[in-house]
Amino acid sequence: MSIRTQVKKLLVDGLTKDEVFNELNSQIDEEKLRKSLASLPTLHQRIRNRVLHSLLVFLLSLNVLFNLVEQLGNNFTTLYDLIINLFILIAVIQYRSWIFLGGAIWFLSMFGLTSYQFNDVLSGGLTQLELITFLTLGTTILLIFILMLTIKYRVFPYTTFILYKRNELDKVIYQKNT
Repeated sequence: MSIRTQVKKLLVDGLTKDEVFNELNSQIDEEKLRKSLASLPTLHQRIRNRVLHSLLVFLLSLNVLFNLVEQLGNNFTTLYDLIINLFILIAVIQYRSWIFLGGAIWFLSMFGLTSYQFNDVLSGGLTQLELITFLTLGTTILLIFILMLTIKYRVFPYTTFILYKRNELDKVIYQKNT
């Protein structure tokens, strides 16, 4: 069983990060254990943020569904959007710490593209349905961006995109005062 799986199982069972660290420290390399603890939420964090997480998963699912419908309309130019959004959805469901910041950057760039397309179409005139579609899509993307950043900084404050924050002893921080 991998280190991440062992740590995740103990955290889901309700142990605190300190309890998991004390239990597994003698069996696992300390650096790897600290990284796993920093990148996984506790049961308390999952419960406290379940509404935000559920809303994020719902919005990401809608986004994937929208991309899928677009693909069925023989618009294969955005196939990479579907693949990336599906990948982000799966990683968010699994609470992968690195995806929240990376995904937020992805959706921020999508928001920029959407607003650029909106300005381009606006100059040519919009039907009421196109206007509603663009506003809904832009709002959804902006909400996804905000939710991803909120969850990242509430649940994973000691991780960056691919690095971990370290204390003065150059050890990975997995919670306050570690």
